[in-house]
This record gives sequence, C-alpha cells and structure tokens, in this order.
Amino acid sequence: MTFDATEKSIRSASPIELYEFLSSYNRYLYTSYHTDVTITPDVYIAEAISRSKIVIEGEVNKANITITIPYTTEIAQLFSVQPPPNPVTIAVYRYHSTDSITNKILYWSGRILSTRWKMEVVEFSCESIYTSIQRYGLTRTYQLPCPYVLYTSPCGASAGDFVVITNTTTVSGANLVVSSLIQPDNYFSGGYIEFTKAGSLTEFRSILSHTGTSIGLSYNIPGLVDGDEIKLFPGCKRTIDDCNNKFNVGEDFGGFPYIPNINPFNGGMLF
Repeated sequence: MTFDATEKSIRSASPIELYEFLSSYNRYLYTSYHTDVTITPDVYIAEAISRSKIVIEGEVNKANITITIPYTTEIAQLFSVQPPPNPVTIAVYRYHSTDSITNKILYWSGRILSTRWKMEVVEFSCESIYTSIQRYGLTRTYQLPCPYVLYTSPCGASAGDFVVITNTTTVSGANLVVSSLIQPDNYFSGGYIEFTKAGSLTEFRSILSHTGTSIGLSYNIPGLVDGDEIKLFPGCKRTIDDCNNKFNVGEDFGGFPYIPNINPFNGGMLF
C-alpha cells in the first residue's frame, strides 16, 4: 500500500515518527516508537519524544511546532549551556508499522528557534523551513563602520591567517589567563575562542575583553581546564584603521568612513 492509503486506513494505520536533528557536529536520531528503529545503517533511539499538533493553514509543512524531549538526551544537552553557534535543523519522518519502511515520507522540516527547560524535559520551539524562507534578507546601510561579518567572504580577512594557537594557564569560569600572549590590550576583544576536547564537540565563545594575558569570555566552556590547547581569533573594531593596519584588507572595507559630519539638509547655512 502507498503511504497515503495506509494513512487513511482505519485498520491498517499504525503511525511511527522518526526525528532527525542535524547540527554542525553530529546527527541525533530519535523515535517516538516504543523500541529502537533501525534503518541501516541508522538507528533511531526510542525516547519519550512528542510534538505539538501541526495546524494546517494552507500547507502542512508551513506550520511551526514544539518538540518535547527528555533533558538527558544528547540533543538536549547540546543546548545546556548556550545554543550551538550554528542552527540545528530538524526533519520529522513518518511511516506505518504495517507498511514498508521504504514508504516513509518527510512529514515536517525546520529548525530550532529556542528552548525552554521544564523539570525533566526540554521544549524546542521549532520554525518551519518554509517560514524562514519568507524572511527579508539583510541589507547594507550607509554607515561609518564596516557592516561585514569578520572572516566572511565579503570581509576578505581569513581566520587562518590570524589564529593564535596556544594553551591556557589558568581557567576560572569565563575568565582565562594565557601567559603566552604578547598582543596589545583589546587585540582579541570582539573575536572568539575555539576549543575542542578529545572525543567531544568543538565549542565557540565570544571574547568580551582582553587585557594583558587575561581573556574574558561570554560564557564558560565546560571541560576547559588549565593547560588545554585553545585557538584565539582577534576581533575587529570595524574601522578603516583596523581594516588597513590590523587585517590588511582595507580595499574590502564596507563602511563609509568619510561621511561629512555636517548635514547639509538640516536647515543651517552652508557658508
């Protein structure tokens, strides 16, 4: 039978849902079925996972949903300290136990927008992929500072050319001491740190302050201890001076540093 025929059947319908969470680091596979589901080579782990109703408004795939899952799962722990740096997408598949697994369909897809921790579960508020497509894109504005994201293609600066690979001296929560640093104060302010623990995920944190050998992060990094290897990437003030002298990409500066300070349209005299 086809999926549609089984779905509409009173006797044959026995729906099973599969949930695939995809991050920059890993795939997390779960099912709401009472036992694990194997679709070689993947294994969907049975968990007490559920979702809100999909409200059909024109098309089923355009509805937003809320997914509830135990806080002990790997995907929930990924959000335990702060959201991962890149979006986590979701694909919900559906098929029937009375039918062939080859008849499974993509029932809903989107991404996680926010999390809410409630006792022993985590609620993921999820946005449909079709809803996100309808958003307005970012546009450049006429402004003094550069609008580009540092180390992206429009910026022109390559992160690999400026990374400093070193080791922590002491770690105290979100505050680090790195005795090997010789850069001037605020060289790394506005940049970020990258840390990978053996056998675990890569963590990223924004650098809020840099004074001497002291680094202040936006959040602590679980598992980071004294002596661990880290990667530091300097920040940018988004000025033409930083673009020219710090990163040597002045030709790619996206701001307008020479905008006149006097507005000729404010009613004042021009002479």
